[in-house]
Order: sequence, then C-alpha cells, then structure tokens
Amino acid sequence: MQSSKHKKSWWKERVFYQIYPLSFLDTTGNGKGDINGIIKKIPYLNDLGIGAIWICPIYSSPMKDNGYDVSDYNSINPIIGSMHDFKELIKICKINDIKIMMDLVINHTSNKHPWFMESAKSKNNPKSDYYIWRDAKEGKEPNNWAADCGGSAWTWVESRKQYYLHSFSKYQPDLNWRSKEVKKEIFSSIKKWLDMGVNGFRMDMGNFLFKAEGFPDAPKKNRWDNRKYIHGEHLYANNPGIHKLLKEFKKLLVPYDAVAFGEMYFLTPESSLDYVAYDRNEIDLIYEYPIMDARGNWTEVKKQVRLYAEAFKDMAWNTLTFSNHDSPRSVSVFGDSEQFHDKSAKCIMTFLLTAPGTPFFLQGEEIGMTNMKLSGVDELTDIKMKGIYKDRVSRGESSQKVLVDLSFWNRDNARTPMQWSDKKFAGFSWNKPWIKVNSNYIEINIKKQQNNPDSILNYTKNLIKLRKKTRTLIYGDFLPLCPDNWTVYAFSRKLDNEEYVIVFNFASQDNNIIAPEKIQNNKAKLIFSNYIVKYDVLDILYLKPWETRIYKAKKHGEI
Repeated sequence: MQSSKHKKSWWKERVFYQIYPLSFLDTTGNGKGDINGIIKKIPYLNDLGIGAIWICPIYSSPMKDNGYDVSDYNSINPIIGSMHDFKELIKICKINDIKIMMDLVINHTSNKHPWFMESAKSKNNPKSDYYIWRDAKEGKEPNNWAADCGGSAWTWVESRKQYYLHSFSKYQPDLNWRSKEVKKEIFSSIKKWLDMGVNGFRMDMGNFLFKAEGFPDAPKKNRWDNRKYIHGEHLYANNPGIHKLLKEFKKLLVPYDAVAFGEMYFLTPESSLDYVAYDRNEIDLIYEYPIMDARGNWTEVKKQVRLYAEAFKDMAWNTLTFSNHDSPRSVSVFGDSEQFHDKSAKCIMTFLLTAPGTPFFLQGEEIGMTNMKLSGVDELTDIKMKGIYKDRVSRGESSQKVLVDLSFWNRDNARTPMQWSDKKFAGFSWNKPWIKVNSNYIEINIKKQQNNPDSILNYTKNLIKLRKKTRTLIYGDFLPLCPDNWTVYAFSRKLDNEEYVIVFNFASQDNNIIAPEKIQNNKAKLIFSNYIVKYDVLDILYLKPWETRIYKAKKHGEI
C-alpha cells in the first residue's frame, strides 16, 4: 500500500508509452517504421499527455528478432534511421518535456556481432570468453537446458568444437558477464547514450545475465508449455554476481538522473525487493509479471496488485502494465473486445492509470487496438512463435490446434502497425508493411477517435490529464475496499486529507453490491466515468458491463 513518504522522482509521476519502432510510422515507404516516424508523432504523444517513451531496440541488427539481436551497441540500425535522426529525436523530446528510455539488450547479442564472429573462430583469441562456450557431454549438448524459442539452448560450432549457450534463438548467443571485458565494453556504450541525452534504460532479461555455475541439468518437468525441459529459474536467473553488477550499472546512471527499468523473471513480490528496494541501489522499476501473466483473470490481477503494493510499501515503487511487445493486446486478454470493446478498454485504462505505481502502456492501447486473427502459420513473423510451432508440431501436436493457441498468444499481436487512419495500410505506410495490418483498422483508428469526444483515445487523454494534476493518484496510499474475488471492485487512494475512490465492474453483465461506505449517501462527488451516471450512490452500487467510476471524497462541510 503506497505511502506518501516516497521520494519524488520524474519516473514515478510520468506515464510511459512503449514504441515498437518498426510498427509505429513509416516515413520512407519501405514498409518499416522509423525514427523520423516517431519524431513526426511527438506532437500527438505530447497532446496525449505522455511523459516518457520507451523505444524498443534501434541498434544495428540483422533483425532476426526485430532488433533484439544486436550487432553493434554504438550505432543505429539504418533500416530505422541514422544517428542524426536519433539526436534530432532527443532534441524534439526535450523541447516537449518527454523523456527517452532505450531498450538495453545485454543478455545476448546477434551471432553476427563482430564479438561473436571473432569468439567463434577458436578457443584462443581476444574475444574467446565474451560468450558462454562449453564442451560436448558424452557427444551431446552440455546439459538439457531449453531455449525459449524451442529446442535446445545449445548450438555446436565446428571451428571451436564447442557449444555456445543461447537462452533464446540460436541467432542470439548469450554474453558471458563473468568477463571483465564484456562489462567494460557494454558500460562504455551505456555512457555514450547517456551523454547523448538518453534518460534511462529498460534492461531486457535483466536477471538472466549470470547463469548457474557448473551448468547442471534442469529438472525434467514442464513449466510453461509442452517443451521437453524446464526453463530452470535457479539456472538461468537470479544467480550470484547479478546484484553486484546491477549496483555498478545503477551507479553509472545516477549522475544523469536516469531510470533503470528491469525485465525480471521468476520473482515474487517479496523477492522482487532484492532488486528494486530503494536501499539496494540496483533497479528503480521492474515489471510486476504476475499481474500481466494473470491473462485476464481479474481476481488474480487484483490479488497481485494488492500483494505488490503491500510488499513494496515505503520500500520500493510499483509499476503497472497489461501489455507490451511480447504479449497479446490488453483489451483482447483483460477485456471484452467483441461485445464491449469501448467500455472494457476504458475500464482497463482507468485501472492502469489509477492503481499504485508508474503506468506503462503499449502503442495502440490508447485506442483499444486488438489481437489480429491468423489465417495460417505463414502469417507469423515472430521468431519465438515460429520455433514453438515447429517444436510442438514435431512432437505430434495438431498443427491446427497449435495455430489456434498461437493466434491468441503470439507476440505479433502487439506488433501490428499503428492504426493511424482508415486509409490503406491504416495510414502507417503507403506501401505494404513488414507485418500484416489488423483488418479492423477501418473501425479502430486514431483519426476516427480524435474526432469523437467520447472515444477511448479522448477518454485516455482526459484520464492522463487528471492523473498528472492529482498528486494523490500518484503518491496516495492504496486501500482495497472489496475482496479480491469480487467481480465488482473498488479501492481508494488517499494522501493527507484528500481521497479518491475508484470502482469497477470487470464483467460483461450488470452487477451490484453494497457500496463502499466512503461513497454512500452523497459522501463523494463523481468526477470521472465511462458511462453517463444519472443518480447519486445511496447504499447500493449498480454498475453496467465494464463500468468504472472515479469519486472524490467530499471534505467536511463540502456540499
């Protein structure tokens, strides 16, 4: 439960907006989004009220995983733009008071990175230990670890006569962070971007950087799907060495007042504090993954929000997100994108912007962009899902069943082009985009919603405006007013003598409950809602499908 004792920081008060550059706006006609596309839309983001943007990788890359396979940490991918373009983006963002957070992909590089190509030549070269190499074990892989993209986590290189480790695809070899030279090289790059004007980093797979010493076999059981071996949490992540490194990383950021945002897996609310507690001086913010992984189960969402708020009270700062570039669209998972698209998208956004912590949302969430429908596996561009499809079908699963599963959960859902208008290709480009445009862009697009005062876009804009001017919704204590397992939910945010009560109906049907005492009998004023409300709350709270309301408690003597 958040406390007013938290020190003020810019990254606590701003709304973060994730940009997937390839899918944001194409200004060259090559079907791929670019930095100039981001520059062109800064006025749009400023008008929306965005205070910080997180940009997915824009470094040089062969693009096997859309930039999450870096081949040079010091240059810009020419597909996306130039260093001149990026410096211009920094300049424009500064003028508009928008902070820039870059993606920092340092668990692995591309196998086309010069470091890896040198390392792969022999066991005796200057880059030999930049990556994790191991001898064969009884003629096979060094252990049974699985790659996140399917299959073994080890690939043989004949020139070294050894295997290299890749937690993800074979095109993404894991760096060896026990090498002092690796740290020196990466830290040098980080400082370069900070000096240029970047305001922070989102650390990809931040707690994966040190693997278990000895590389023991993982237990032979399933964790996420039907892959042969577990992604061992104590083997890949949270191993000795990680905390010392993160302290050094944070120390590098402090003089720049830059934020450190970590993608951290296999953590509970309590164990998260090992990384994010203020006195640890390691990471400022982390994904609270159990919330996003609740996959539309609002009982679990509410439970996890409460648990994180309680665990972090006075000790750390929360975050909240329902969707990112690796997950399905929030309204398709947590809402009802078919029957109550508008109302459920607004309801989700209200929770995101009023619950405790810094809100992060993905491009397109502000208009309720949805999952797309796959007609065949050939439409998949996601390297991870292609690998999982191949892996599951090879083990006898029905290709149709696997395709249905992946159609909903695949990462391409979050990566379809921004739906700027109802023009061809959704106004994203004047040529065929690199990935399929969602067919519903005719109905769901920014231009249409900009002209509708009751749209999801304008609702989001007004809600951000309310959050920015209301310190209580940022720093106020969080108090749940209903049990986690109720469909109708309410919580309060209180700071000093100001208090807000926010209520929700997370269902596609009408619901009613006894109203929280704080809003009964004209004790609070309705200031925000996604329906027109024609009556005051007495003792019963009647809510329509996906209805949400924000009340401000009246002060003593206020009518």
